[in-house]
Amino acid sequence: MSLDTGIEILDPHAEEEVEGTRLALRPARLDSKVIGFLDNTKANANVLLARLEEILASRHKFAKIIRQAPSFERTVGTPTPELDALAAECQVVVNGVGD
Repeated sequence: MSLDTGIEILDPHAEEEVEGTRLALRPARLDSKVIGFLDNTKANANVLLARLEEILASRHKFAKIIRQAPSFERTVGTPTPELDALAAECQVVVNGVGD
């Protein structure tokens, strides 16, 4: 026995389409590398990056450390010209996020 209630149930899940992507290549060693830290200006991102820098610097001798923060608060979809500039100068860039 079937009841016709006039209610249509929809499934909100979209079909999953996942494109393959690879992580950026990692150098075997960090010694003698120029490393950049990019702060996204969110709460506590600077704390996270400062602590990470402290830990990494205690284990590696970097050629140079560059700290950068955007001139405005970014959102996920906002391009980050600072990242491009860091990538051009650094062998390793850490992009810290907070909140």
